[in-house]
Amino acid sequence: MKPYPSRNLTIEQRIYNYRLSRARRVVENAFGIMCSRFRIFSKPIALSPEKIECIVMATCCLHNFLLRNPVSAAQYVPDEINVSNELQSVTNQVGKRYTNEAMAVREKLCSYFNSPEGAVTWQMKAIYQ
Repeated sequence: MKPYPSRNLTIEQRIYNYRLSRARRVVENAFGIMCSRFRIFSKPIALSPEKIECIVMATCCLHNFLLRNPVSAAQYVPDEINVSNELQSVTNQVGKRYTNEAMAVREKLCSYFNSPEGAVTWQMKAIYQ
């Protein structure tokens, strides 16, 4: 997903950009942790998307399982481990324009984030800081 350009944004667009940025940080942090724990994520995986989905789910389950027991968690996540990771871009986008379908998804997400169902209590404070 692409954020809205940073000029003359409406409040709704600023909220969307903030929520997108926050989601991206969470995903990148989680992926960095998984890369540091499971070497399979350190390079491209030459399998079908369905098999990759199974691998991701299995490593998430294994990760959570290992963290449940304090003894295994202490061995699995030592204090001195560095969880940062340099990620390579996976986009093959040519040019700066994206599809009408992607724009429609962005508009739907923007509407959702600004609706009573999708809003979070702190989002207005976050865009004015």
